[in-house]
Amino acid sequence: MKALHRLIRTGLLCAGALALHAADAMPPASPASMGRAHPGPPRKPEAVICPRAVIDSPDGTKVLRQDFATVFSDPIQWPETFRMTNAVKFYVTALAPVFGLDLARFVKMASDGGFRAEFETGGLRPENAADFNDRTGEKQALKELIHLRRWAEAGGKVDRITTDHAIMHQLAMNHRDKNYFNHKTVKLPPGKEHLRFDRAALLEELMDYFLTIKAEFPDAKLGVIESLGYFHVTGESGMDYPTTDKRLPRWDFTEFLDALLTTASRSGVKIDGFDIDFSHSGSAFDTRRNKGRQLDVGRVAAAVQACRKRGLEVGIIFNDDGGTGPDFRVSKSMTDPGRNRISADNLHAFQMALEGNQVLPDRIIMQSWSDYPDLTGPESKPGTFFHTAAKLLNAPP
Repeated sequence: MKALHRLIRTGLLCAGALALHAADAMPPASPASMGRAHPGPPRKPEAVICPRAVIDSPDGTKVLRQDFATVFSDPIQWPETFRMTNAVKFYVTALAPVFGLDLARFVKMASDGGFRAEFETGGLRPENAADFNDRTGEKQALKELIHLRRWAEAGGKVDRITTDHAIMHQLAMNHRDKNYFNHKTVKLPPGKEHLRFDRAALLEELMDYFLTIKAEFPDAKLGVIESLGYFHVTGESGMDYPTTDKRLPRWDFTEFLDALLTTASRSGVKIDGFDIDFSHSGSAFDTRRNKGRQLDVGRVAAAVQACRKRGLEVGIIFNDDGGTGPDFRVSKSMTDPGRNRISADNLHAFQMALEGNQVLPDRIIMQSWSDYPDLTGPESKPGTFFHTAAKLLNAPP
């Protein structure tokens, strides 16, 4: 099997394996003064692959997506993407025994491909507000370490841990009638009303979380994901990109990064990278707001610059559910059978806008957490997660 995987990696098995169809390119966006986000000659960013693992069943319970395990663990079903991949990423909750994944099979796939193994975690996000205290970071890390140990016990390496919305999800819940993930609003008990408003306390707990993780996996790199929509971002041209929810207080993205890195340094934690969660739908929001006619990626370009100036590896997450049409408007038909195709077209348009404005990250994270695309693979089938991944990763830098 290793020999077969080497054939895939070297491209000797790829001729005729895919029927990749070029998407119609939208014109690149571009405020004239946006500037180059990655100076120097073009190069290929690293590719990280993370298909959706867990979905909601009709009765509301969490179940494994039907084709996730059979496709993702079998590189024969995604040969071109396999050849271009540098790392595979898993949602840490998918490692739980209840989902029945054969972790040894995934460990073998990562090992045969020479891939780093990365894991996306909740960090502080799952914490109930009423329970928040100065042990929250450690407590949440211990919960997620249970899943990471299962991977290690199956023979796998833990190369990177990235928290998803660990800070801003908690802050946002204090300023919305319903939080971003549609949970019930939490009423803080008397005497605790201030807790989740306190940015500094959340950052300190995040460092406790990372320190607890690193005590068990000292070689793992550490990363952070926060949606750019939570922040006020100033573009290269001076254009303001405010938070996408007017109920949220202003926190400039650069101020957030400085607070994050200062707290990390004081705690003895090294943050290695920041992954930007603001793909086509976010850029379409900015396009509508600024009354643009071309996809506006100015917020993303400015964030890439800000991260790079602070010595962070910067990734851009590619995810789209096909809910935004070519006019940048949100579709009223949420069950459109063409959503897989629209999702692929949107990601291609996002890629073209980034490249047209010379926005080149260190990492491209092909990831899915939405209902669409509703199939993981195979790569040869248009509209699947892996077909779109192969098409985008094949594009020139």
